Amino acid sequence: MSVDVIKSVGDRRLYRVIKLKNGLTALLVSDGDSGDNLPNEDAESNDMDDDGIERKDSLDDDIESKDSLHDTESKDSLDDGIRRKGGSAENNDSLEEKSSGGFSAAALCVRAGSWMEPDNLPGLAHFLEHMLFMGSQKYPNENDFDCFIKEHGGQTNANTHAEWTSYFFDVQDVAFKSALDRFANFFIHPLMSMKSVEREVKMIHSEWMMKARNEKIRFEQLLGTMAREGHPIGKFTWGNQESLQSLPALRGIDVCQALRNFWRQYYLAQYMTLVVLSKECLDVLQSWVVEIFEGISGSSKPALTFEHLGAPFDTPRFRRIYRIIPCRSITKMQLTWALPSLVQHYRKKPLHYLGMLIGHEGRGSLVSFLRERNLAHAVESGVFEVPGEFNTACSCFQVSLTLTNEGMTGFENVITVVFQYLKLLSIKGFHRSFWNEAFQIEKTKFRFLEQIDPMKYVEQLAKDMHRYKPQDYITGNLMFEYDEKLLHLS
Repeated sequence: MSVDVIKSVGDRRLYRVIKLKNGLTALLVSDGDSGDNLPNEDAESNDMDDDGIERKDSLDDDIESKDSLHDTESKDSLDDGIRRKGGSAENNDSLEEKSSGGFSAAALCVRAGSWMEPDNLPGLAHFLEHMLFMGSQKYPNENDFDCFIKEHGGQTNANTHAEWTSYFFDVQDVAFKSALDRFANFFIHPLMSMKSVEREVKMIHSEWMMKARNEKIRFEQLLGTMAREGHPIGKFTWGNQESLQSLPALRGIDVCQALRNFWRQYYLAQYMTLVVLSKECLDVLQSWVVEIFEGISGSSKPALTFEHLGAPFDTPRFRRIYRIIPCRSITKMQLTWALPSLVQHYRKKPLHYLGMLIGHEGRGSLVSFLRERNLAHAVESGVFEVPGEFNTACSCFQVSLTLTNEGMTGFENVITVVFQYLKLLSIKGFHRSFWNEAFQIEKTKFRFLEQIDPMKYVEQLAKDMHRYKPQDYITGNLMFEYDEKLLHLS
């Protein structure tokens, strides 16, 4: 598959998109510091648009035709946050070292998350995420991968979301191919032994107990109770000893077998995106990926989506005011709107722009009006992370206000002001000039984008590969198109 991956003119990395015969899509990123990776100045001037974005060939042919590389046939609800970590915490010096070279990184994101798990085993997707670290047929020792990564200066992590799960790591360059092989065997043949199952249930439960009093998590759980009966957004996605051990035992459910069934059903190559970043050249990275990841099973079955379920929050429970007693001293009000999924509108990002307008702090803004009347200290606005803008069921938009004591007492007046401001935007228009200014700022930031930690970079790219078209893997988070009609519909 030949794709032109759009990147910033300041990005000296080389990119290539390939698709393995088993259906896995991989983005190869060569970060070598040799002269071969530096674009020719004359060629650069021809390939640049004046928007600071570079459009270059991916230097790729369809992997199925590159028989010289390998002769054998090949075969993301609630955002649950970071689940597991290996290696040591990094300081600023080590982050700078990793960004400037010496470390490689990889991430695999599979289109299998909490919304896919069976109703009678809440938290199973998160549980499977833990279990894949517990050894494989080729590397049977528990935590073999974590130990190998730690020995070579790196770290590992994973997180489970509504419709996908991400696994990612970084490691010293010299150990990268061996690390990739251990990593791939998570998905080729994990062990999932009963001994590990019992231990990891306790780990899952400990995570939940630490998070249960987190204000954001409490709001997420409340939001789930407002959903229509049977919609996956209402699932308890974290899991604990009750949901994964006690109740299954009473019901005669074999959790270990359920883990294997979930893995066989959803951990298929065509549902996976992979990003590898290293100083090695693209051809070497491609040969490694084909050799190592072709063993993951695939099929022609399409990925499960949730748009057919309809609006999850079309319920009386959602259209109410709830008072939450906080675990700490905060005075905050959150207004949440449920909208159709906007995955297909990623180039326009109407909610991102609307959030910028509402969160604007200049003269005549919502927050300046509220501050003048001593009703609020701050206003934040945008797509609510859970369930987020990029699931297939819905989008949730939120206005979050940090209120004064006076604003808390008269919160109904604050709500009225917010709706009046939204009405004003609708009547007066959404200010194309403001959008142009915001677009120029985003474009400039992207043009002079600094390289971030390699592991964070590959993690984000692997997720974005599920959201965006191949040419937009890198640029998909930017606003590209103004659409006032869509803004009014939002």
